[in-house]
Amino acid sequence: MSERHYLDVVGERIGKLCGMDIREPSERRTLRIYAVLCLALGEQVTSEHVHDAWAVDCCDDDHPCAVPFGQLSAESQSLDVSYRDAIRKVARERQAEREGDPDIDVCPNCGGYADNGFSREVPPSPYLCAKCEPEPIL
Repeated sequence: MSERHYLDVVGERIGKLCGMDIREPSERRTLRIYAVLCLALGEQVTSEHVHDAWAVDCCDDDHPCAVPFGQLSAESQSLDVSYRDAIRKVARERQAEREGDPDIDVCPNCGGYADNGFSREVPPSPYLCAKCEPEPIL
């Protein structure tokens, strides 16, 4: 089995926070660009960076949002905020992991969201995603 592309691991974490699916080819490209923003800029990423990244990958030349961020309406600018916040959250999580403070929302096996259904009040060790969670022994 081949390893997943390192940008997909980061991109999937971002995608899960903002409702994008890394398995969709068009979304994979965008999430890889967002992963680069996460790795390069971390918590310093801005909505303008997100817009520029989106414009590179998803935007036709005649799209009404194919303009510099400052020329967008406030409503259009606000569309980039959730992606910016997701990138910043993943950057914080990655920093905490490097510092030895694991994020219980991240599966340590694959880097995906730890959605195995356990209550966060009584932690299992470790939290895993539903995909990596072992089958219960009956």
